[in-house]
Amino acid sequence: MCVAAIALVTSVGGGCGDFGSGSGRPLDGGEPPDTLVLFQTQILPIFSANCGGALCHTPCGPANARGLCLATHESILASGKVIAGDAENSILVQRLEGRIVPRMPYGRAPLPDSLIQLIRLWIDQGALDDTTALPPS
Repeated sequence: MCVAAIALVTSVGGGCGDFGSGSGRPLDGGEPPDTLVLFQTQILPIFSANCGGALCHTPCGPANARGLCLATHESILASGKVIAGDAENSILVQRLEGRIVPRMPYGRAPLPDSLIQLIRLWIDQGALDDTTALPPS
């Protein structure tokens, strides 16, 4: 399953080091993938590359005055801005899509639709963290 998850991220995100370019195959509402989208291996790298920095949404702590820390799975779920199982009504998705302004990432180009769709799928699948989604080895 881990290999399939990495293959999914590579196909939609353009590779491990290129989460903001928009290259790769977009998730366009066709058949859902048969693998789970996981936080540590697929979603956190998107947030780290596009939403980080001391004045944005990482690191967690007093310097982050924006009300949402995207550095840990726990901090995202505790924020109330992600409703596990309901991407449509999650504030995080609404900000990424520009349905709530300002659109995120603030002051940068919007995320490619393929990455937003991957984040939506992660949330719709229950916003799982890698350690809670995978069976013990």
